[in-house]
Amino acid sequence: VVCVVGGSNVALQALAAQHLPEKCAFVSSTIVLHPARAGAPLDAERLKGAMWSMVGRGTPDQLGGFAGFVEALGARPLFVDPVERDGMALAVDVIPQVLSALLMAAVSKDGAWRERMWTAGAAFGDATAGAMAAPTLVDAMLADKTTTAHWLNQVMRECVALRDAIEAGDGDAARAQLTQAAEKRERWYDDWRKGRETGAPPIDQQQGGRSIMGLFLGQRMADMLSGKPRNRR
Repeated sequence: VVCVVGGSNVALQALAAQHLPEKCAFVSSTIVLHPARAGAPLDAERLKGAMWSMVGRGTPDQLGGFAGFVEALGARPLFVDPVERDGMALAVDVIPQVLSALLMAAVSKDGAWRERMWTAGAAFGDATAGAMAAPTLVDAMLADKTTTAHWLNQVMRECVALRDAIEAGDGDAARAQLTQAAEKRERWYDDWRKGRETGAPPIDQQQGGRSIMGLFLGQRMADMLSGKPRNRR
């Protein structure tokens, strides 16, 4: 089994199909670390509770064995569709780092930055850390221009709504918008704590005629992984 961590799943799967032997299983993957462990050294402890999303090509035994290896490391394997996963990555991996770069650009472009920079501390450093990687993400955005434009538009709508509320002196609207965002972040973080650290279901067990993996991922995706034919209408 050959595994690559990071990169476009669609592009990597195409390369694997072109260059790897047919009997060689290939997994393109992304390790989604627990948010509480962000910034810590990448070691076995940091992998505990992580979501290891994978796009697999191979036999059920090969992919199941690799999923077991991931579980043994304390992470949770999740088999996903390559196109869907790349689209999700744009929203939650790529765009945040791009926004970090845009914040850095916006705050530093005028002449007053020379004085302002000395008051920029840890909070600003954390908020703009993604700017360092942003230039490497252009190809990922170009690979799916429609999805990239969608998420940039969504961010701009939020910015415009906040700007309009502030210009109108509407503190209630501004507070409501930011409070809603804070509450959604809290729920997202809580879901990690309650749901994603309980371990992944084994992918080779059956329950009521449906695989556990099917209950977890949806039977259609589980069938795709196991090589079962799809019913076409």
